[in-house]
Amino acid sequence: MPRPRRDGTPARARNKRKLTELYVRKVQERGLIWDTEQKGLALSVQASGARSWKCIYSYYGRVRWYHLGNAQAIGLSDARRLANRVMFQVAEGKDPQADRKAARNAGTFAELATRYVNEYARQKNAKS
Repeated sequence: MPRPRRDGTPARARNKRKLTELYVRKVQERGLIWDTEQKGLALSVQASGARSWKCIYSYYGRVRWYHLGNAQAIGLSDARRLANRVMFQVAEGKDPQADRKAARNAGTFAELATRYVNEYARQKNAKS
C-alpha cells in the first residue's frame, strides 16, 4: 500500500501489471501502465490510442523520462531490453536523457559559425 501524500490525501496505487504482447495491443485505458518484470518500464497510452514505451528513472533525486519508442514499432521484449540498458547506465552514474540531449545539440554552434563564414561573411568581405 503506498504511503499517503504530505497533504494527507491518500496516494493512488500504481497501475502495475505483467505486460504481455496481447495486452499491449488491446489496452484501452489511458495513462501509464507499469511493467512488473522490468523496473522503470512503462507503457504510455494516449487519448488518441497511440502507445509508446517510457523508461522512468531517478537521477540525483530528479525524475527523468526516457522515451524508448513507439509500441507498435518496438516489441515488449525489445522494450524491456532497452529499458534494462537505460537502467544499467543510470546504475553506472550516467544520465541517458542528458546524454541524448547533448548529442542532439552537439556541434550545432560550430556548424552554424562555419556556414555563416562560408555563405555570408566571405561574400560581404569580398565585395568591400
